[in-house]
Amino acid sequence: MQKPTTIFTLLLLVIIAGVLTACSGQAAPDSTPTAPANNDNQNSGDALQTAPDTQPTYTAVPVDQVDDKAIEAYPSESLPVATALPDDYPAPLPTQDAYPGGLAWVQHPVGIQCEEGTLPGYETLENARTTLTTAGIRVKEAEVIDIPVVQQCGQPSSVQYRLQISAEDLQTALSLGWSQSQ
Repeated sequence: MQKPTTIFTLLLLVIIAGVLTACSGQAAPDSTPTAPANNDNQNSGDALQTAPDTQPTYTAVPVDQVDDKAIEAYPSESLPVATALPDDYPAPLPTQDAYPGGLAWVQHPVGIQCEEGTLPGYETLENARTTLTTAGIRVKEAEVIDIPVVQQCGQPSSVQYRLQISAEDLQTALSLGWSQSQ
């Protein structure tokens, strides 16, 4: 006599095969052409229906056949005349790039990790701004930022001065030990 697990396994495989066979696919569509319902206007030999032509047709006109009057009439209506803005209309916002050569951001650490105090000449943000101004660099904006840095003695601190300067003065600032920022 066979074990009950063998019979159960065999029965399970037969059920799975039956389900897979029943669900294995869809019936193929009928690919034979059909005769039209009303066949009065067609010959008996042309009884099969054909699909309409779906390809685009050529509609371009050669340049030598273009109507010159149609080109002269374009645009058909005249454009509206520009009018002055009302006096109470708000003024436009100033552009971000006020200098003709553009702007650049530079930054410099306030100090060095594991060392007390700040770097000479950079005790405050105003001192950093003054240092660049005395070097002939035009400073537009100045701020203090805190950026992620490697935590190691002797490396720059995470607190840094960030100044927006004229792009023409970027090389001068880089020569003073500043680095370009984004």
